Amino acid sequence: MNISRRVSTIVFIFFCVFTGSAFAEESVKTQSECIEKGGTWDTGSGFKKEGYCILDTQKKCVSRGGIWARVCLSQSLVCLKKFSDGGKACSGSSDCEGGVCNAIGKEPDEKGLFVGECVHTSNPCGSFVPVEGGRTSHSIVYD
Repeated sequence: MNISRRVSTIVFIFFCVFTGSAFAEESVKTQSECIEKGGTWDTGSGFKKEGYCILDTQKKCVSRGGIWARVCLSQSLVCLKKFSDGGKACSGSSDCEGGVCNAIGKEPDEKGLFVGECVHTSNPCGSFVPVEGGRTSHSIVYD
């Protein structure tokens, strides 16, 4: 599997698994039903103007050690997982808890190899230059 596909897959999996609030709960149609089920009704994103239910809350997210935030251009609410090794030097995805070693802003060493940095959170959006085995591929932008 090429590096960009691997990073795409890893980022998507972390977003789905760890955010807990990554996607709207389609079966919940009203704000009152959402609140009754212990969720958050969000009208502040570009995802759905009429609002949508996230079966998570800021309080629950923070209690799990997450960061409640708006992400991407849609400004959807999610619970981001913080990775304990965020910012650590890495030479590939297997070096990082979040599965992404990013070389954004990095220069190669004297041997032409890159030392990247493990991502800090499960935020799926942004610019990435994935590093595998000290080598980079093209940059990837997710939104």
